[in-house]
Amino acid sequence: MTPLARYAQALTELTPDTVNHLEALLSEQAVFSDPFNRVTGRAVFLRIFEDMYSRLDDVGFAVHQLAETEEGGFIYWTFSGYSKLTGQLSIDGVSRVVLDSEGRVLLHADYWDASLLLERLPLLGRVIRRIRQKLALPESAQA
Repeated sequence: MTPLARYAQALTELTPDTVNHLEALLSEQAVFSDPFNRVTGRAVFLRIFEDMYSRLDDVGFAVHQLAETEEGGFIYWTFSGYSKLTGQLSIDGVSRVVLDSEGRVLLHADYWDASLLLERLPLLGRVIRRIRQKLALPESAQA
């Protein structure tokens, strides 16, 4: 199994009790970024995942596809979870993963549409939905 495939498998098997299993797959200076965070260092990288489990229930990652490159690759996934604030979530995204010379994760950069989460929030959600409607191609032009 390649280092990228091993990392993707670890993400699909992740639970609140196994977050620490990611430690062996991460470089000491691992960087994690997503639409809300950019952190450097293995310990704070793991805290991002611990925080996610403290805020959400029924968290899961389904990996659909891997695209390997010389430096690491890309993981296409669906994230799911539940919170009282947002309800049930299901968001598709892609992670760019860069590996160090020992096959450990040096960079994990998530790319996903954060507005899908923000539109679930009270008050702000109404504004975002209205903006989406204003910017979308009119239905008359879709025919």
